[in-house]
Amino acid sequence: CGLLNSLPMGFYASHTLVDDAKLHGVIVEPVDPEESEWECRISSPNTIRLGWNMVKGIRQSDAMRLISSRPYPNLSDFLKRTLLRRDTLLRLAMGGAFSRFGLAPRAALWEILEFHRSRHRSQGDLFLDTEYRKNQLGLAHFSMLDEFQSIQEEYNAYSLSTTGHPMMALRKMQRLPKLHTKSAKELKNGSACALAGLILIRQRPPTANNMTFSTLEDEFGFLDLAIMPNVYARVKDIFLNHCFVEVCGKLQRDANSFSLLVKEMRPILK
Repeated sequence: CGLLNSLPMGFYASHTLVDDAKLHGVIVEPVDPEESEWECRISSPNTIRLGWNMVKGIRQSDAMRLISSRPYPNLSDFLKRTLLRRDTLLRLAMGGAFSRFGLAPRAALWEILEFHRSRHRSQGDLFLDTEYRKNQLGLAHFSMLDEFQSIQEEYNAYSLSTTGHPMMALRKMQRLPKLHTKSAKELKNGSACALAGLILIRQRPPTANNMTFSTLEDEFGFLDLAIMPNVYARVKDIFLNHCFVEVCGKLQRDANSFSLLVKEMRPILK
């Protein structure tokens, strides 16, 4: 909780801190209009409630105003009394912040768009409003976000997800290697293995003989990657421009230290 409130700092991003906390049994509760304070806080034993400081684009002064104006009986009341920026509201909606009001992300998005449209309506919009109203009933019945979309939208709003790790959802969508970061560490030194994950860190230290280093994260933990110069030349575009990758290589273990010497890399998402 202290690390989250001290960002940006340190080596890891907020989503890595949150995912690691969850792996260790910590409950991480999402941003909530009635419960969240400006900073993340310990809401109950072993439980962290995310604060408004995790929301992209929100100012502390705006957050403190909305905190002091609670409670809010519904989203309409929240919109009228907080007057947050439209782009911030849209991120909050798609990030699931208004589920307290019984609204799925796309339903909340629709209500926000209608609220802003009504505020800025002019006489010149009368015909457009008529057409808009004619189609409103049909357009308001949105399909639900799938698991990966929900996690994506949370990342867009907060740079993290309390729903789950994106790799958890991707495994259900694609045929990916069964091996993961935790099970790879149970293999013998020198074992050939393939696994998929999210690239966290990219480093090319000037004193490392042109070696490139990275960390691969999935829903089970982390595994360090080491890339030789000749391999880097071949996978450079994938390595630099894709977050989710499948890697093949040879496991290197020394006591409690594990890494994968990468031989091949391919993007999971095109």
